[in-house]
Amino acid sequence: LNYCWYQPAGPFYFVMNFPLYATWDLTGVDTATWRLLDIWYHGRLFMSNNVNDAVEQFVAAWDSNDNNIQTAWTLPPDFDTFYGSSDRRDWLKATPPPPMEHLAPPQQFEAQGARFSIGSNNKISYMGWDFQVRWNSNAGPQLYNVNFHGESIAYEISLQEAAALYSGTLPDGAHSRWMDSWWGMADSLTPPSTPYDCPLHSQFLPLAYFWGGYRTEYP
Repeated sequence: LNYCWYQPAGPFYFVMNFPLYATWDLTGVDTATWRLLDIWYHGRLFMSNNVNDAVEQFVAAWDSNDNNIQTAWTLPPDFDTFYGSSDRRDWLKATPPPPMEHLAPPQQFEAQGARFSIGSNNKISYMGWDFQVRWNSNAGPQLYNVNFHGESIAYEISLQEAAALYSGTLPDGAHSRWMDSWWGMADSLTPPSTPYDCPLHSQFLPLAYFWGGYRTEYP
């Protein structure tokens, strides 16, 4: 059995699931035998039976506006522009800015230079610590050959998997169990932005990885 759900197009669409789900029986490779078993819409379940299939039941309920099904759920009026956006709302833009907001924020600095060094093969040394860093397309950053004052501490330190167990009133949330490495968590990375993600004096390493048959590089 397979079920599918729908999401409206818009910024950060995943925060607003459209409450329409369908369960399919996709047994076998002959598409002529595949069947739609049921449709769930905003708390109402339409199940196929020997008399009517789920689509006919759903269409009949919609056309007759049974229990106000047509207006039971609607998108927020500002969904296309602001609902899931990180931009400031109009009412917030109209409020006076905080005092001295125009001044530069505090910054970190290295008074006597960096206390770390970067060698060949991405080897990093920091106050007695030595390790090498690489990037894994499935799990993200990995540390190898971690040593402290010449003593081996760990061969590898890295994320192996990220499991998320969801819940909620919607079918996808109530039944979702995700193992996030399957879609390649590292494929979603974005370069850090100074000074928001790291200090202005940060040093960056070049990065290249393969995912989905493509090579991505960050020089």
